[in-house]
Amino acid sequence: MTGGNVSANYVANYLKPGPESSPRAPIVLTETSKVKFFLKDNIVEGRPQHTSSLDSMFEAKGNKELYTIVQTPFDVPAVKTSTAQQAYHDVLANVGGYWTLYRSEGNTFAPGVPTGISVGSGT
Repeated sequence: MTGGNVSANYVANYLKPGPESSPRAPIVLTETSKVKFFLKDNIVEGRPQHTSSLDSMFEAKGNKELYTIVQTPFDVPAVKTSTAQQAYHDVLANVGGYWTLYRSEGNTFAPGVPTGISVGSGT
């Protein structure tokens, strides 16, 4: 649920509801919401109404005053991105992370090892 005073860009999300997912709209608002959203290129698999109508992205208990859909995205600060592998190595190098080994069905694994291979033969 989303509440309070929020301004957000909600762009290029691909939502895939599972068999036990709620039939509710993707953005459920509380009664105290006062939100502004920029919405673009969102897909909710199996629920085409959310692609054809931006209002259908919200559950607002019939109160359209709880949300505003804006036509231009909100300014956001620049973000430096990296690959998952680079981020993994940066964390280990700069934060002091470590690997924890665990056993599963006779093999020893190190979760998150970039190669995804086992690191021991376990007996």
